[in-house]
Amino acid sequence: MEIKSGECHIWRFDSNEVTPDLVNILSKEEKTRYLNYKYIKDKNRFLKSASMLRILLSLYTGISLEKLIISRKCNECDRNHGKPILINSREINFSLSYSKNIVVIGIYKNFEIGVDIEWINNDFPCEEVIQSILSYEELKKHNVLGTNEKLKNFYFYWTIKESLTKATGQGLNVGFNNISIERDNNYESIQVVNYPGFNNDFHDISIKSMIFEENYMLSLAVFDSLKIIKFYNESDINKYTELM
Repeated sequence: MEIKSGECHIWRFDSNEVTPDLVNILSKEEKTRYLNYKYIKDKNRFLKSASMLRILLSLYTGISLEKLIISRKCNECDRNHGKPILINSREINFSLSYSKNIVVIGIYKNFEIGVDIEWINNDFPCEEVIQSILSYEELKKHNVLGTNEKLKNFYFYWTIKESLTKATGQGLNVGFNNISIERDNNYESIQVVNYPGFNNDFHDISIKSMIFEENYMLSLAVFDSLKIIKFYNESDINKYTELM
């Protein structure tokens, strides 16, 4: 599987569609984690995401499934909940996110990537948590929006800031309300204006956000000049797995 510089590949999977043989693709540590899940929904979602990630990384790198080494160790506490990194090859970067039964995996070459997807819940009490998500300036603009626009605006900032912190690997260590994003009215021109502790030039970050499959918000951040986004699904991956 080839990916060119400046391309982002977004893969979409359904965690409701799993087969028992996928367990054989997992590493020893992943099998243990899979068995430790209590609820079938969580087991299936982990099985689908972990197995598909391994297949994709094998396709993009040419490294066999059994030789892939994915580290999830946290830099601070050494537990397995940190930013996933492929130890064998640093050329291919990736990010994974899920919401309900949809799993998305973003692939990018040579530069860090963060992806986040959230189901847009019309009944979610976003106003109760909005101050922990939006900066002071963002909140002022949010408060003058109409009700429907407020919901979209909330999920936009939430997913954008999730994708950014995934790309940096900082996760929840940075309060989202300390990060500031500027956007135009069409949600097309998006720029980071403040990110505490981040030393890179903000102009080196490409950010995209979009409605995905009608009722999901999908956002991504890459530390590069993003040229094109290509979308794939499981039917596409089946074209390549026969070669493995």
